[in-house]
Amino acid sequence: MADALAKSGSHRSAVRAVCLAVSGVNHPTDQQRIVNWLRELFPSYVRLYVQNDAVAALASGTLGKLHGCVLIAGTGTIAYGFTEDGREARAAGAGPILGDWGSGYGIAAQALTAIIRGLMMVVGQKQI
Repeated sequence: MADALAKSGSHRSAVRAVCLAVSGVNHPTDQQRIVNWLRELFPSYVRLYVQNDAVAALASGTLGKLHGCVLIAGTGTIAYGFTEDGREARAAGAGPILGDWGSGYGIAAQALTAIIRGLMMVVGQKQI
């Protein structure tokens, strides 16, 4: 952030709001931890927003109107949506240990598991 401000010829005192959309921010305590860190960097008048990256992806595709659904399937995976009256729902996005089915990590883990099982079957059929 400091580098971007410096390159633009600006400084922290010119900042009015900061929004971070971060993968893995899934709980208010996650958000608060990041807000506390940001508060150490920016003056008290700066408005701070921290959301899951899926919220930002949805907002960017709906021109800021949080109504609809977004699916992210990359290294991780998450489906996130908002109804017109503000209710939200999500699926997956719990990380590689608890549930990123269909993600790059999840697909690779399934492939490696299948290879190991296949090798174990071959070795199990041979006398050692």
